[in-house]
Amino acid sequence: DCNILSSEWAKRLKGLDRPILFVGQDADIHREAITDSLGELAVFAPIQSFNSRPSELAFLGLDKTEEDIHKFVPNYIRMAPFQKLNNCLLRTGYDEAGMCVDEGLKRISSLIANQEAELQQKGKKSNTSEAEIKLELVQLLVKIYKMSHKEL
Repeated sequence: DCNILSSEWAKRLKGLDRPILFVGQDADIHREAITDSLGELAVFAPIQSFNSRPSELAFLGLDKTEEDIHKFVPNYIRMAPFQKLNNCLLRTGYDEAGMCVDEGLKRISSLIANQEAELQQKGKKSNTSEAEIKLELVQLLVKIYKMSHKEL
């Protein structure tokens, strides 16, 4: 969840004590710093694999065990935009922006509670309540994004 130097990131990865595969256009730029920290644990994909086409990703995962799609969580490294959003959220207090986020979270929480009550009562979730929650969440995320760019 941070934006750090490649050399610092490599030091953190070394703590995993296992080979790490680096792919992408920037992997070669940071190769020296990564190799200095990780040594033989740093594995670099061939240049033709730098642009992650579906076929290349399938090839890289060919020998991997299958994961349950519901438990899969991607591990994104490019965090700069999210770092900016995180900093924006940390800056908000009980000012207008903070209250906006707080109210949005309360609305979403209320919608989820209503949906849970509906599930208990009817035995299923309605598509309308699911859509309301998603719409409210998207609206909140757009507001947070705008706050991070000082548009709100």
